Amino acid sequence: HFDLLVDYGALNDLNEEDRDHYMRNVPPLARPGGRFLLGYFENKLEPGEIKSRFGEQFTIETMPGEPDARASSAGFRYFWMTRKGMT
Repeated sequence: HFDLLVDYGALNDLNEEDRDHYMRNVPPLARPGGRFLLGYFENKLEPGEIKSRFGEQFTIETMPGEPDARASSAGFRYFWMTRKGMT
């Protein structure tokens, strides 16, 4: 298990089936309390998809549109997430 996972736009380039495969294999690599930085183009994911895919396993700390959301370029957003469970 890892303390930090980083996805810089990979999830949003996958089709639905591959996203499901990603969810079975990538998020479980984070240890409880581990961090996950997810960068994505908001126009490539469905509204609410991050919450629906990651919300059960992670506490989602940065949401698009919030004052502290980080954007490096138009439409590119980041989520900071923390893996739920005992630390």
